Amino acid sequence: METKPNRYNTKQNMVTLTPEAAPVVRKMSPEESRIIEHYAAPAPTIMVEQAFAAQEGADERTSGKDRSVALVIRLLPITAIWLVLSIGIVWKFNLQNNDAVLIFAALTALTFYSMDKNERYDSKHGVEHHKIDSAVYLTERKLEHDQELKRMALQATLKQLEVRNGNEKY
Repeated sequence: METKPNRYNTKQNMVTLTPEAAPVVRKMSPEESRIIEHYAAPAPTIMVEQAFAAQEGADERTSGKDRSVALVIRLLPITAIWLVLSIGIVWKFNLQNNDAVLIFAALTALTFYSMDKNERYDSKHGVEHHKIDSAVYLTERKLEHDQELKRMALQATLKQLEVRNGNEKY
């Protein structure tokens, strides 16, 4: 008799090998057969290349100058809020007028930078850059996945060869 520890708990299971032990064959129900076929079927292939094709009809109808003017117009209400806020901060904390100018300039510059970044990100060229970045990311993940599958297949083959030769190390 051979004693092997159970990997799920600390109990010992007693295993007895008999020469007349034969594999048990039982007939599967149609439901079990369908479930096995479902899980054994290859996963459907998802085609992502079409998403990375240039889209027709997405034309830029404005020039860079027009977009910059529109950005300044959208920035005006926020600039007025920053002006009132910086004057209020100077008045509340008894700071000098130079500090109000610095606070106002910093807040306005940060707002302009973030709005300009969003403007460029949402433009046609920004969307095309996003497509390229996404395609690179997906290609890198696919290559890593393929490499991992090849590594696992190689390890399984090597393990099989070692078992056949009687040198099982695992």
